[in-house]
Amino acid sequence: MPGRIEEALYSWEEAGLQAKNRSNWRIIPATIWWTVWKERNLRVFENRESNMQQVKLNCILTLCFGVIRSTLMTLSLSMMF
Repeated sequence: MPGRIEEALYSWEEAGLQAKNRSNWRIIPATIWWTVWKERNLRVFENRESNMQQVKLNCILTLCFGVIRSTLMTLSLSMMF
């Protein structure tokens, strides 16, 4: 288990070398951190918390929207040229 963020990202990048779509592979760590950050803010500033299933679902939905957005942007750019 990596002890630092840099080590985690490096090992994640190495694991994704064979991924079919590396840009989507790279979205996953950011999605996890974003979801954890949003949950942290919910707990600290709004005195509410989600159960673990909701946190997982939020992460998956955020990931799906990120992949869809990335794909649409790629398609849009490719149609311009």
